[in-house]
Amino acid sequence: MAKQEENDISKREMVVTISGATQTKTAAVLNRLGLALTIDDDPVPLASCSASFSPFRWDGRAEDEGLKDARNHIETQLKKFGVPIGRGGYKVEDVHTVKTLLNFHDPKVGDIRGGTDVAVVPFKTAQSGISTACCVLFELKTDEDVLQHQNGLRYFEDQALLELLSARCLSRQPGILVVLTDLFSGAILYTIEYRVEYDSFEVVEKEITLDEMGIVVANFLAEKAVPDAGFRPREEDNNIRDQCCIEFKKRKLSHDVGLAWEQFEEMAEDTAPNSRERAELVAQLFRAMEVPQMPSFVHYCLHS
Repeated sequence: MAKQEENDISKREMVVTISGATQTKTAAVLNRLGLALTIDDDPVPLASCSASFSPFRWDGRAEDEGLKDARNHIETQLKKFGVPIGRGGYKVEDVHTVKTLLNFHDPKVGDIRGGTDVAVVPFKTAQSGISTACCVLFELKTDEDVLQHQNGLRYFEDQALLELLSARCLSRQPGILVVLTDLFSGAILYTIEYRVEYDSFEVVEKEITLDEMGIVVANFLAEKAVPDAGFRPREEDNNIRDQCCIEFKKRKLSHDVGLAWEQFEEMAEDTAPNSRERAELVAQLFRAMEVPQMPSFVHYCLHS
């Protein structure tokens, strides 16, 4: 079985399912994107916040059975930490049934297929636009799921990492944060940071308590996200925060994909999403760039 997996990984078009993620395949995706995994062990300042993130009671329910209540709980708790929920801010969406939400294809990386459980997106985001507007993703596990494994939440780390990588390739938000948690014992956070001193990107993980999670998520949405469903980073704005999204796609994805993405961003303002004009633009772009069919990128171009 291990030899077969190695043979699959050696192929150019690697296929990885998020729900069935393995350490070997996740490492291969990280390698193809040229990303290292680092640990952030700096303390989270708690003194500036008096809010407390209340644990969620799964009460023996399976993950699917408790997802609706878990989503409601996340929304309620984030409000306590000052996250603006509602018009002009964000909304918390249960997306666990959308199994193709994070589907992504790139000739260099291969196929990543699957979804996540809960997504925080700008309030006016349409259902069809969640993958390209997501800011924070919650990968949820029940407390019983966590207790069944000696390494607890870390048993599910590969799943969270693939969600992060796929979401970063799809979303046009400045930053992406993935939260792996049972909403009871604590959480592990994953994000992609740009290191100015090395002019490079790296994946950063941070293991924290629930209270710390509330603070970090609230700060992340305030500093590295934009509550605008139509937000699109632009190179001419010269905003370092927004440039990270553009630079990641240009540097890490296949050359033709990066060029196509950059060209699309320059022309998209002249056409409306879901319009005939946009469809014609996308068709012309793919013909001109001779880029292979990539469903996730086509979806982004048509609907964003």
